[in-house]
Amino acid sequence: TGRWLVTSFSTETIELWPLGSPWSRVLQGSGASIDSMAFTNDGRWLATCSLSIAFGPPSTVLTDICHAPSW
Repeated sequence: TGRWLVTSFSTETIELWPLGSPWSRVLQGSGASIDSMAFTNDGRWLATCSLSIAFGPPSTVLTDICHAPSW
């Protein structure tokens, strides 16, 4: 695992930026706004939370960023 900066500016994507690299890794979002994000201590998992009821009930998603399907 590496060191990452994570951003989300829309409801469709989450971008993971490896520190020291100009390229980002784009993950597809659920369509709901992301209200909070956090990495696990080892940096392998990213937890995202959506509290928007417009897209269904509040949800939490765990993503294994080492093996995520889109790059």
